[in-house]
Amino acid sequence: MEMQEIKVLIVEDREDHARLLEALMVEGLKGDAQLSIDRAATGKEGLRLLENSQYDICLLDYHLGEEIDGLDVLEAASAKHIQTPFIFITAAGDEDVAVQAMKAGARDYIRKEVLSPELLRSTVRHAMNIYREEALRKQAQEELQRAKDELETRMQEAKAANETLEKLSRLQEEFVSSISHELRTPITNILLFHGLLAAHPEAQDKYLATLRRETERLHSLIEELLNAARVAVEPPALTLTDCDLNSLVLLYVADRTLMAEEKGLSLTFTEKAGLPKVQADRRQLERVLGILLTNALSYTPSGGRIEVSTHSQRMEGELWGGFSVTDTGPGITAEEQERLFERFFRGRAALESGVPGTGLGLATAKRIVEEHGGKLEVSSEGSSGKGATFTVWLPF
Repeated sequence: MEMQEIKVLIVEDREDHARLLEALMVEGLKGDAQLSIDRAATGKEGLRLLENSQYDICLLDYHLGEEIDGLDVLEAASAKHIQTPFIFITAAGDEDVAVQAMKAGARDYIRKEVLSPELLRSTVRHAMNIYREEALRKQAQEELQRAKDELETRMQEAKAANETLEKLSRLQEEFVSSISHELRTPITNILLFHGLLAAHPEAQDKYLATLRRETERLHSLIEELLNAARVAVEPPALTLTDCDLNSLVLLYVADRTLMAEEKGLSLTFTEKAGLPKVQADRRQLERVLGILLTNALSYTPSGGRIEVSTHSQRMEGELWGGFSVTDTGPGITAEEQERLFERFFRGRAALESGVPGTGLGLATAKRIVEEHGGKLEVSSEGSSGKGATFTVWLPF
C-alpha cells in the first residue's frame, strides 16, 4: 500500500531545535507517511514559503528571535487566507501565549519540554484530520451552493423559455386572427362582386375594376407572407453593388407620388447632396423603402404630409448614410415601439384604422437592413398628428 506523502514546514530560529523537530517528526510518522520537510529560520521566510507552496502541516515556534514572533506569523497567515494547519510550539510558562495562538488560528500546541515522537505524531494526525474534515465540509458546502446556483439558473432558463413559448403562442393567435380577417375580406368581396357581375352584366366595367383591386390586394397579402417566410427561414441573398441612395429614393418617391395625391397626401423628397455610394443590394433596399413608404401612405390621414430624405452622419468614428420616412399619422407609443419590429405585431393604429396587413413588413425590413450591417430606427412622440420617423442607417 502506497504511503501518504505529507509536506511539512518547520519555522524555528534555532538550528538544533529545528533538527530535533524534524527527527521527532520522522520517528513519529515512520512507516505511516512519506515526509517532505522544509525549514524556515525566520517568521518572514516562513510566510514566504507558506504563500508560495501548499503544506499539509506547519510546526511554528513562538520565540523566533526577530522582529516578528509566532503569533505575528499566525495573524499574517490568517490575513492572507493561508489554509495550512499550524501546530504552535511553546516553552514552559507560555500557556497564555498558547491560548492566544489557538484563538489566532492554530490547530493545537505542544510544549517543547514534553515533545516526543508519539505526542508529535498524534498531534499532527489530529490537526490534519480536523483540517481535512473542515476542507471536505467546505468543499461539500461549495458543491451544494454550486448545485443550488445551477438549479436556480436552470429554473430561470426554464421560466424564460416558458415565457417565450407563451409569447409565441400569443403571437400565433394574433397572427391567425389577423391574417384570417385580412384574407377573408378580399375573398368575400371577390365572391360578392362575381355574383353582381353575373346578375348585372351592364355594370361589368365597374365590377371588374373592383375585382381587380381586391385580387391585387389578396395577391399583395400572400406575397408579403411568402416574402416574410423566406426572410425568416433564410437571410436574403444579397447582391452587393455600388448603390446611389439618392437615385434609389428619388425614383421610388416619383413612382408613389400619384398614389399619394389620390389619397390627398403631400409626398416630398429632400436630397442630401454629395452622398457617397454604399455597397448594398438595390432590390432589397427598395423593398425596405417600399415597406416604410407603404405604411406611411396607409396610416397618414388625408391632408397629411410624408417627407422622405437622405442623409449622412459620423457615428462611432465611421461615416454612415441612409434615408428616413417621416409622416404625420397617428404616431406610435413608447410601449408599442418596443414591439414594433416583432413578427406579426400590429399596433393600435392598425387595429383601429382597419388598414390591411400581416404585421410582417417591419420585421422583414429590419432583417434586411441588419443583413447589410445597418440599423433601422424609429422615433415618435406617440401623439396623433405628430406621426413617426423611420430611419435606415447603412455604413459607407
